[in-house]
Amino acid sequence: MWTLGIGLERKPYPQPIVFPEPFRFTENRSFYAALAAFAKIGDAPRMKPSSLAATLTLLFAMFQPPLSAQTSPALAGSKWTVVAIRGTPIIPTSNVKLEFSPDSTVVGNTGVNGFSGAVQIDGSKIQFDRLRSTRRAASEELMSQETSFNRALADSAQFTITPDGFLLLQSDAGTETLRCSPVRAEPAKIPPNQ
Repeated sequence: MWTLGIGLERKPYPQPIVFPEPFRFTENRSFYAALAAFAKIGDAPRMKPSSLAATLTLLFAMFQPPLSAQTSPALAGSKWTVVAIRGTPIIPTSNVKLEFSPDSTVVGNTGVNGFSGAVQIDGSKIQFDRLRSTRRAASEELMSQETSFNRALADSAQFTITPDGFLLLQSDAGTETLRCSPVRAEPAKIPPNQ
């Protein structure tokens, strides 16, 4: 059962408060300031449970991070191997990878350097931001591919996942910038009995 603080006095609320789904708790201090202001008004004890739940839900929703700051459920936790940059297959020995974390970050490898940064996704729109990488050098061919990859990533504005499971990153005009295949998890190896 919830208790609502009114000043220094805490009064138990007579009925459980039921929140609609989906509902997430927040660590945003602004939310708690708004909730404290709401509780100090003194209206909470006189409200019906449904009205109180709706008001608290609205307060929680107001102070949640916007969806654009979260990784799409389709990409969260996924790992991809880049197979083509602007329609050109990558160098077979290079290891160009992308990995999307649930916390709106992306990490990967350009085939020469590791990189990381922020990713913002809103529906099918995607934007990479604050990318930083190591500064190793390699053959001219690999460095040229890395430059093409970095430009393609910067030009990417939308994404789709094809029916056969490929991730396509595209420019605003719909031109394919990167084609990626999913990294399949390898089955765990069982050590032989000794």
